Order: sequence, then C-alpha cells, then structure tokens
Amino acid sequence: MPYFYAAESDKGLSMTYDSPCWLVLVFGTKEKRDQYVARHSEKAEAVSAKTAQKIAPQLRSVPARDAHRVVLMS
Repeated sequence: MPYFYAAESDKGLSMTYDSPCWLVLVFGTKEKRDQYVARHSEKAEAVSAKTAQKIAPQLRSVPARDAHRVVLMS
C-alpha cells in the first residue's frame, strides 16, 4: 500500500528538515494528505518519501507505526 507524506513543523515552514520541530504525517490517500495540507498550510507541506526519511530516518528500516517522529493519520 503506498503512503502519502506531509511534514509539519510547530515553528513554521522556514526551518530545515533536520530541525527537531518537524513531524512526518502519513496518510493512506493523496486526497486526505492534500486536504490536511490545505487546512494547515501555515505549518504543513506535502513531501516525498525521501524527504520524510530525512525527517524520520527510521522510516528506512521500520514500519511507519513504529518510527520516531511519525504520526499515522486516518
């Protein structure tokens, strides 16, 4: 099952991805991800799997539900 990722920062979008203020949000559909990003555009943006792995490196080796700094969204 493919996942769709968003990154959310409590300090705004100008922070670099290695900053601890970022979380990765994982969605089951692109539509849900895009709706979330549209509602929270001041602090969230759509990102690729590669960018999600920069924020949460554990995504490379463990399921999203077990990775640090990752939130599964419905």
